[in-house]
Amino acid sequence: MRLTHRFEHFDPLAGDLPDPYAVMFFEVVHRARSLLKGRTAEQIKQAALVINQIQRDLKFVDPMYQAFEQEPVKTRMFGQEIDAIPSSNDVEALYQNIGNILLTEYHEFPGAHWYELFAVLVLSYAEKVYSELHNQATWPFNHFLPKPTDSQINDFAQEYLGLARQAITYAETLKHQANTVKRLSSEQNRHAATTRHKPSKKLKAAVLALYQEKYTNRSNRDAASRILKELITLRKVMHDGETHQLYFENQLVLQTDDPEHRFEIWIGDANKPKT
Repeated sequence: MRLTHRFEHFDPLAGDLPDPYAVMFFEVVHRARSLLKGRTAEQIKQAALVINQIQRDLKFVDPMYQAFEQEPVKTRMFGQEIDAIPSSNDVEALYQNIGNILLTEYHEFPGAHWYELFAVLVLSYAEKVYSELHNQATWPFNHFLPKPTDSQINDFAQEYLGLARQAITYAETLKHQANTVKRLSSEQNRHAATTRHKPSKKLKAAVLALYQEKYTNRSNRDAASRILKELITLRKVMHDGETHQLYFENQLVLQTDDPEHRFEIWIGDANKPKT
């Protein structure tokens, strides 16, 4: 059974737990709030509801059900060999479903990132401690069950703290991965631009060499047109009219629907007086 996440007693951005739980949770709460900078308390509350919805999503795969379909693991308990099934918790289940769920489908938390949801999960476990304390303080005197003790609440708090620590680890890891992917993508784009720039310089040199050799007595546009036709005839240049990609010596060098105009610009720049 999956836990329900919501904020009723604990302010996710400014709230503090009472003693002794404040000191237990202060580090994970601080780290989670750092990952949620720019988000409002209301957005964080909505994100907690999104986590609940994700757990009910038809694409959500409960790892516990998958575990039951696998062969049990042999282990020993009290001197006897038993069959055990590996268990998972809410944090692990959410993490294992990252590839199954599209966050863009959840409009209640716009622009959501997975690391933010795990940060919200951290804060929701602090809320659960507050909820246990509220439940104890408002316990009906004539209830058929005994009132929760401080020891029981402390046990709950320790369990929630363990889940919160796991959630903040996932949150920070996902954030780090996102930054790494962004940096690598930027580096790859720069490398691709540099890679395209080198053969384009070769093409420019070939165009200007032909211009100086044969076409200095013609207008820049006419010279550019003749040079393009000559390079195509020599099979050094190929221009795809649909994609507008221009290849020089089998390498993509330009994206243009008018290569003649680009050649004309190069010729014009070469003919400008040197200052």
